[in-house]
Amino acid sequence: MKLGIILRVIFLLFNIPLTQEVSSGAWTTWSEWECNLNCYNPRMLRKRNCTDPNVTEAIVYCIGHNQEHSQATCKVICPKECRKFYYGKNCQGKCKIKCHGEDCQERVNGTCFIAEEKMLPSPAWLLLLTIPISLLMIMWLRSRRVEVPDVATASKVYNDRDSKESKESLMARLSTQLRTGSRQMIRQMISMDKLSTHSEERLYMDDEVNGSSV
Repeated sequence: MKLGIILRVIFLLFNIPLTQEVSSGAWTTWSEWECNLNCYNPRMLRKRNCTDPNVTEAIVYCIGHNQEHSQATCKVICPKECRKFYYGKNCQGKCKIKCHGEDCQERVNGTCFIAEEKMLPSPAWLLLLTIPISLLMIMWLRSRRVEVPDVATASKVYNDRDSKESKESLMARLSTQLRTGSRQMIRQMISMDKLSTHSEERLYMDDEVNGSSV
């Protein structure tokens, strides 16, 4: 009765309307001990409810607490966290567990595995590896930029070289043609000279034979 009076006084102080009656209830039996749904609380927990089956519309109250905690080793069966730069099946992220002798609910296959930690190519290590690779790529690109000339300069050099080669080939062709032409002219002149000499000798012989010479 004292608790009921105290509750009525509290309701009056905070202007809570007493539309329902306050009834003294009874606790249900405690639930089974179980761990919290995280890997960081080592204690186990059990709960009970305050009810009065004979009252449906009244406010039911009970003396005592609706929760109890007990020291336990829930974190032992939970997957441990891996060391930095390591990975494994049991040690990534958080897990939801049901303790008290049961395995924790692991994300991969639903059970806890005992596996060795392995050195990883973790994001941190990959980032550390990309830095020297990037520096080497920058140095290589700079060296290539120094060795390879500009496109305009290279094309100008090639054009000058081509024009020089074309001029030289043209001069060589002209000189060859001139030499060939001069040789042919000399040959024609020699052949004409021989032909005229031969015709004069033949005419003289005809005059002697036919008696037309003076």
